[in-house]
Amino acid sequence: MVSVQVIDKSKGKYSVRKTIGSSSVEAEVETMYRQGKEWIRLHGGQKDLFSDYKHEEQKQREAAETKRVVSNIEHLLINGTEMILD
Repeated sequence: MVSVQVIDKSKGKYSVRKTIGSSSVEAEVETMYRQGKEWIRLHGGQKDLFSDYKHEEQKQREAAETKRVVSNIEHLLINGTEMILD
C-alpha cells in the first residue's frame, strides 16, 4: 500500500498539508502523485502556505519596514564586472 501526501517541513518540523489517497495499484498511485503535484502547483509550491493568515497589523509593519529600508538607500552601484576585471 502506498500513501500519497503533501508534506511541509517548516522550522524543522514535518506536517501533512494534504492527503491525496492511498492504493496498491501502480496506475492509481501514479494518478495520485500527479494530483499531489498539481495541488502543490496551485497552492504556491514552496511559498509560505500560511501567508493568508498573517494579521493585518503584521502586514502593515512589514510594509512600513520595507519602505523605511528602501527610503534609506542613498547610493546604488552596478559595477561588479569592473571590479572583477580590474
